[in-house]
Amino acid sequence: MVDIDRILKNAIEKEASDIHLIAGIKPTLRVCRELEMCEDFNTLSKEDMFEIYDYFIRGNLDKDKEFKETKRLDFSYEYEEYILRINISEADEVPIFTLRIFKNTIPSLETLRIPESVKKAINESQGLILVTGKTNSGKTTTINALINYINETQSKMIVTLESPVEYKHKCKKSIIVQKEVGLGQDVITYIDGINNSLREDCDVLAIGEIKDKQTMESAIEVAEAGHLVIGTLNTNSCASTIEKIISFYEKSDEQNIKFLLSSVLKLVISQKIIKLLNKTHCKKLILSKQLHEREIFCNKLYTYGFEIINGRWLFSVLSSKVLQYVVDTYKIVEEKAKISVLVNDVTDIVLENIKNIAKKYQRINIVTNHIEKFKKIEEQLLDEYGVMMTLNNNKKKSLTKTDIILNFDFPQELINKYRIAEK
Repeated sequence: MVDIDRILKNAIEKEASDIHLIAGIKPTLRVCRELEMCEDFNTLSKEDMFEIYDYFIRGNLDKDKEFKETKRLDFSYEYEEYILRINISEADEVPIFTLRIFKNTIPSLETLRIPESVKKAINESQGLILVTGKTNSGKTTTINALINYINETQSKMIVTLESPVEYKHKCKKSIIVQKEVGLGQDVITYIDGINNSLREDCDVLAIGEIKDKQTMESAIEVAEAGHLVIGTLNTNSCASTIEKIISFYEKSDEQNIKFLLSSVLKLVISQKIIKLLNKTHCKKLILSKQLHEREIFCNKLYTYGFEIINGRWLFSVLSSKVLQYVVDTYKIVEEKAKISVLVNDVTDIVLENIKNIAKKYQRINIVTNHIEKFKKIEEQLLDEYGVMMTLNNNKKKSLTKTDIILNFDFPQELINKYRIAEK
């Protein structure tokens, strides 16, 4: 007889994020992103797997029927002060289990170190906010922390659609209605729940997962109707989030969806889990980016990412359009800001960008190993745009005195690929 309580307690003690129960191997935990087999336990038999099935189903006929018909089942299960998100599937006609463990204590935004820009977006009365990242990157925790922040600070009607419900909220300043999505649950599909929210006097709608065109369209419709919509997507970055949304649509509809996104999309949060050196804890790294019309209308290869380095912004740029949203969307560049440009060679793309910078800002620091090549255009920039250009090959010294760093230092093959895409 398998001791399920002992397995759960062992996982909780080791701060595991997941438990894998599969016939033929011992119970296995995922601790800080790595799998760890429980050596003190016996190998699970096929009979054990059916016993575990009965333990979690507990005679629920609807769940039993759904699993037998679809060969998969997702639901939540309360265990002491924890919530387990349980997935049951089948292999060799035997059920197998993946359990995700959540402590039913919702962390604050401060605990998660969520940026102030996210707080500001959450205070908006309408629009679309997307929390993105790979599977097991903490999206559920983040979205629930955002809901809890609204609950504590604002008087709103909040409806959540989840599959399954993983954190239980208590009404504070807001009213919260949590609905589980699935056959035999509170609402059958996400689309049904989204559409019904328009009749529920809903101020804030949280969608556990947006994974198809129909759900995205419904979410945008609710945001357009004047509600704040918070949803999740499985993507790797802010930029790939936009690309994935656009990929839901036919080529002929791309301009329409770009227009809709530019009007309703307020914020994209992209996050991932990173392992600390001592391997005992994992830390969530959250990057947020304000997304407005200028950025969304940029080409697919508009940027290869941005990051904050010692309080300064580094933008990797291939198109002059990027400069425009750096200036207009982020609003982080003041007239007296010190701008450095990392560049390898004088190309048409580089010249185009430098000229665009020169039109708005009168002082640029060029950091390059090819100073002689840039001396040829130094006089031209001064005459045509009145720009004062300084040349420097000491990257470390130059960048410590810089507010904004624009990186044009790309391999030639990447630049050629970009030019082809532009055509």
